[in-house]
Amino acid sequence: MQNIFTADFQPLPYWWARTPRPDAYDSALPAAAEVVVVGSGYTGLHTAIQTARRGMHTVVVDAAAAGWGCSSRNGGQVSTSLKPTFHSLAQKFGADKALAILQEGNYALDWIANFITENNIRCDFNRCGRFYGAHNRRAYEKLQQKVNAVPSELNQHPEIIAPQDTHGEIGSDFYCGGALYQNYAALDPARY
Repeated sequence: MQNIFTADFQPLPYWWARTPRPDAYDSALPAAAEVVVVGSGYTGLHTAIQTARRGMHTVVVDAAAAGWGCSSRNGGQVSTSLKPTFHSLAQKFGADKALAILQEGNYALDWIANFITENNIRCDFNRCGRFYGAHNRRAYEKLQQKVNAVPSELNQHPEIIAPQDTHGEIGSDFYCGGALYQNYAALDPARY
């Protein structure tokens, strides 16, 4: 079988070179705890921080080192994390509830920015935006519809990037246009 990887291929995220993963901490578990968090990724550690700050005896357990799984292996994109459109949510829950659900995504994006600032986490957080490329004309038209349907109350203001302008946005003509969400962010997932 032919090797598809280059000679310098490494199966680990390149950002681990700057921020190596800590060794797994192996110690005896306490006989009791008010809160036991299983998993030391983003969700687990945020839970542990919140409960410990409220004075609860909190223990975090994991099968590997902190953040070993997807929390330190992802690409570091930070967005509202909601994929359903306003239209699909409104059909299912009604317009008011759909807007409230999508607004929670905005709150989450702002919350993480504030959390990073308040805790002085040096993780290269940057509101650099995110480009969503359309792989063909039909996908571009669907993306236009999705962007045009974003309620103004969300203050997201995504921008449609025409096919002829794609190269100026991402340095490539591979996509048939796209959408730019300027408020989205990125961070170094290992440092976070």
